[in-house]
Amino acid sequence: MSQIWPFPQRSELIESLEWLTDVFRAKASEQRLALRTAPRRIFNLSHLLTDLEYSSARAMLRSATDFYVPDWAQAVNVGVVSSGSGVNLGTDLDYTDIDTAALLWESPALFEQVEIAISSGGASATTVVNTYTNARLIPLWLAHAPEGLSTSRSPGQINECSIAFQVHENTDLGLSTYAQYRSHDVLPTCPIIGSGSFSESIVWEVGSTSWLLY
Repeated sequence: MSQIWPFPQRSELIESLEWLTDVFRAKASEQRLALRTAPRRIFNLSHLLTDLEYSSARAMLRSATDFYVPDWAQAVNVGVVSSGSGVNLGTDLDYTDIDTAALLWESPALFEQVEIAISSGGASATTVVNTYTNARLIPLWLAHAPEGLSTSRSPGQINECSIAFQVHENTDLGLSTYAQYRSHDVLPTCPIIGSGSFSESIVWEVGSTSWLLY
């Protein structure tokens, strides 16, 4: 039985990628053979839960074998969404991991999983049951929680919880949907900087020819 984990991330999302390779000896250095087609993906989440939310989380962990975990870093704000069929979400999903299924979320008490259809007019939800005033559309990953839920309770009845979700089937991060030039991605837009700065260096590639004398 799979359930959606609807609790929002408390602070920055920590996402871990784990590769597995076999090492071979080489004359000058080493060679590695990939033993996984895609890296293992782990979401480390932290939450501040009320007593009611904490009770719900404990009940979910006891009853569910797998969870649909939102990728909060890729949440897209879609605003007002009314219930109905073929609801236009009015957003561009080209550079997100949202495929055919996603989470429509406004709060831990107001959310649902929706089927997404993508066309030239944008993304739309096949059926929306609830009505939202400030919704987000978030990719979902099927995962399990091998270490369970860790909780620290303070006197103010605030539960500080942490949990690690391991994704069952990750995508191959080597694949790209961007246009290619000489096997490199061509980015159609400039990077969007939320904070800090962005540095870039462009170098003209120069080939060299080696001559061997016998």
